Amino acid sequence: MRDDIRGILKSYRGRIPLTLFLSTHCPNCPMVMRQIVLLPLVNPGIHLTVIDGLLFPDLASKEGIKAVPTLIGEGGVRWTGQIRLEAVIETLLQKDEDRFSAQILEQMITQGNAASLADMMIRAGRLFPAFLNLLTSDLFSIRLGAMVVMEDLGERAPHLARAALEPLWERMSDVDEAVQGDIVYLIGVIGDSDWIPRLAALIETGLSPDLKDAARDALESLGGDQAT
Repeated sequence: MRDDIRGILKSYRGRIPLTLFLSTHCPNCPMVMRQIVLLPLVNPGIHLTVIDGLLFPDLASKEGIKAVPTLIGEGGVRWTGQIRLEAVIETLLQKDEDRFSAQILEQMITQGNAASLADMMIRAGRLFPAFLNLLTSDLFSIRLGAMVVMEDLGERAPHLARAALEPLWERMSDVDEAVQGDIVYLIGVIGDSDWIPRLAALIETGLSPDLKDAARDALESLGGDQAT
């Protein structure tokens, strides 16, 4: 652990709960364990629980553990696989969830924790501001993961999912056509009838054939008449 990271962590005052799921058959788990076990020694406010997922499958299932090692922090934020200690500490010290950077949220998505990210925002009762950046990322793989989160929110917390649509619509002129198509798709999946006039007006503008088709599909999903 770097000296500067150690100093910041040591000076922090407060309780930080952590749960590490691992397995004796996991090749990455010993290395992660050696890193994480140091944290309570640096700051006694860190309470670390270590669980063997194979010995306690019910606990692993309850937490939605699909791979080990998986480290779960306060609020449900989690890391899976080759966990980087500096990234863990950075996140732990950001007690305000609204300060979670796009990089932290992106890491959760790329590590297969999209459902956990949806859970975190449902518990918080709001969308994390950086999440919108993932929905408009130039990388399709990141957008796709964020869209999976949005579809999950649309089923379990539709008011939260719909809260993202207006800010996304405002970004339409600033993003490329592929991102525009994804935004229109989300409106069709998550939006309501209030979006019908805007989609209809969008179709009447000079769209590319692909984007016009996406807008028509979204309009049809919301029960609107398809424009020519």
